[in-house]
Amino acid sequence: MSYLEIEHTFEGFVKKREKKNAAGTVRGFETMFKLFDNFCISTYQKGMHQVISDIQASPDKRVWKVLQDWIDFQQEEGLGSSTIHTRFSLLNKYLFWMNIKLDMRDVEQNLEFPAKEIDKKYALKLEDIQKILTVASYDKKVLYLCQLSSLTRIGELLQLRKKDLDLSTDRITVNLRARTTKKGKERTTFFSREASVLLRVKLKKINDNDLIWPHTVKILSNAGSMEQDILSQYLKKIGLDMRYETSKYLKISTHSFRAYGITKVKRIDPALAYFLAGQDSKVYMSQYDRLKDDPEELYQAYLKIEPYLMVLNPKHDESEEIKELKKEMAELKSSNERNYDIMKLVSQGLVTIKPGDDKSDLYIDNRKHNKFLKEQDEAYNKDHEEYMKKK
Repeated sequence: MSYLEIEHTFEGFVKKREKKNAAGTVRGFETMFKLFDNFCISTYQKGMHQVISDIQASPDKRVWKVLQDWIDFQQEEGLGSSTIHTRFSLLNKYLFWMNIKLDMRDVEQNLEFPAKEIDKKYALKLEDIQKILTVASYDKKVLYLCQLSSLTRIGELLQLRKKDLDLSTDRITVNLRARTTKKGKERTTFFSREASVLLRVKLKKINDNDLIWPHTVKILSNAGSMEQDILSQYLKKIGLDMRYETSKYLKISTHSFRAYGITKVKRIDPALAYFLAGQDSKVYMSQYDRLKDDPEELYQAYLKIEPYLMVLNPKHDESEEIKELKKEMAELKSSNERNYDIMKLVSQGLVTIKPGDDKSDLYIDNRKHNKFLKEQDEAYNKDHEEYMKKK
């Protein structure tokens, strides 16, 4: 009856995870396997698969030594406790797949993990966001405002296409497809009015099936890492590139914008925060399940919490920085503001970059480029005028 049996192989595990888990989780498994294989080779002069095979031959005697060696190896490499625990959890799932099943009581008795060192999470402030926007390109300004006001994950935004948006509402309605969300469930959220009016300029330049924030890499997690790298450059410019002492990660990441939005909305309407963010909550989710079939009521619920998500027009008095930022965004004159379309200009032959030179050293076909910028500014000014009239 072998045809009815599931073959528990490494390849089978990877295929199962690719179907079941989000791209970021799959990437985490890939990274863990690579590091564990390197550990096995350097420690035992055998590859990962041979070590796993040897453990299977006598799991009770060998598994604990290998796992403790793996923990100690990572600790000697200077890795933090949370990272070591995470990698152990991933490896344990693979061991279970390979019929090496560990009882967590035995784990507690046989393995010694480094004590958990938990850094206090940095709470992103409105002033931080405003400073970031002063140095960010136009495209990234829009991206950050959209993420903050919609409570979406960066990976969800990077998979968003123009056809996923309902532009008939003043606050753009965002329909996230199931295959693009972490939980695999479609949901609806919104971009704030200030984010929507700026995004509409960009949307006029793309087709319905185009990605709103296109990327050239095939692996989504890599695209997210590229966005973090860009944000890191902005943070360094304004002196906000603080890092946690334990993990060494930056205290501000692309996730910080989503976390900021969730925190603001939870203080007003916890159920709506969970709903818009796509987070599970047995306590709150049932309160908004009914809104899935009533988009107008959901829209009205969003309008009530929107004032707490405003960045360019916050509820309290504006700082000098935000006044200057609003003026800058209204004019859209600086070259930095046009970075969002620079790759499109290159592909259209309007701009070329001389190899070896700084990326800012551009050679522009002035006639074509000026026409393009004129059309862009006219489109923006029209939308901006309409927006100001509504105010």
